[in-house]
Amino acid sequence: MVIGVDFDNTLICYDLTFHQAACAEGLIQPCTPATKRAVRDTVRRGPGGDLAWQWLQFQVYGPRIRESRPAPGARDFLARCSRERVQVFLISHKTEFASLDPGGTSLRRAAMDWLEAEGFFEGAALAPESVRFGASRAEKLSHIKATGCTIFIDDLEEVFREPGFPAKVQGILYAPDQEDQPDLPGVTLARSWTAVTDQVFHV
Repeated sequence: MVIGVDFDNTLICYDLTFHQAACAEGLIQPCTPATKRAVRDTVRRGPGGDLAWQWLQFQVYGPRIRESRPAPGARDFLARCSRERVQVFLISHKTEFASLDPGGTSLRRAAMDWLEAEGFFEGAALAPESVRFGASRAEKLSHIKATGCTIFIDDLEEVFREPGFPAKVQGILYAPDQEDQPDLPGVTLARSWTAVTDQVFHV
């Protein structure tokens, strides 16, 4: 068993950071629900539209990433993988720089620094050399294939719907706010990292 794990909104939870950053920028009202989806939809409907959303993403994924916390239960899952001696790769669709900041903050370096600061490289299943970044979704899929993943965990249905997603890889859709099982062959829904653990290790 080889497990691949997505980073953004899967291993790391940005909900509160997006809400706080959007409020600070005057892009939303404090009464907006503190979820990434609610913030995104509200910002995109505002005067700045998608450009404002892209700027907010740069802030949260770059300079403000340290304000975010691991998704509840993610550490426990990786600790279980370590005990079971299961190899884990972190595979993320993440460009080096944001389009609105072409040479300043390295988003990949910011992610690695966050992982180190949060202790993910200390005695857990994840190691710095097990992290793979792809500049496109196609490159992300190529990493999933090259690392030999048998299970991949992601928060986006679109990843599993890609024509190039390996048919033999079991997909787990990590979606805490979703009620219904996705209409995707070979993909199961997990609404928490505890549910992910139960599915992977058949608890």
